[in-house]
Amino acid sequence: MGEYIRRFSHPLVDCARTNVITDITSRQSSLEVQLYDYSGNYLLQDSVIGEGYTSSGFLLTLHSREKEIRIESIYVKPHYYGRGVGTAFVRQVMQGAKMEGYRRIRVVADNSTNAVEYWEKVHGFEARDVMRPLALEKRI
Repeated sequence: MGEYIRRFSHPLVDCARTNVITDITSRQSSLEVQLYDYSGNYLLQDSVIGEGYTSSGFLLTLHSREKEIRIESIYVKPHYYGRGVGTAFVRQVMQGAKMEGYRRIRVVADNSTNAVEYWEKVHGFEARDVMRPLALEKRI
């Protein structure tokens, strides 16, 4: 999956600077992705989640036994909103996942934004559990 992500192409993204950091365990693999523009500016927004801890702007976990990918976080910096970087990148991830035999992608939408609407309308995700309306899934 990492090699497929490294080939991501978008007019704002300097593909030569794309960095994929992989962490593999017996149960899952995690991919942290770093995207930069041609001036070397980081396009994603990391989040502070506690003192001394940061969550990556784009983090995936791959669960090969379940044939499932989970998008743990994806946050594009405000300067790049509306330019299609995040949307194109998610589409690239979905295509790569399908080509590698994954059957579904899951994401938990941020409830402080219009993320649920975005994931449903733009990418075709659905809430599968009425008790967890922010937990969205797409079969691929």
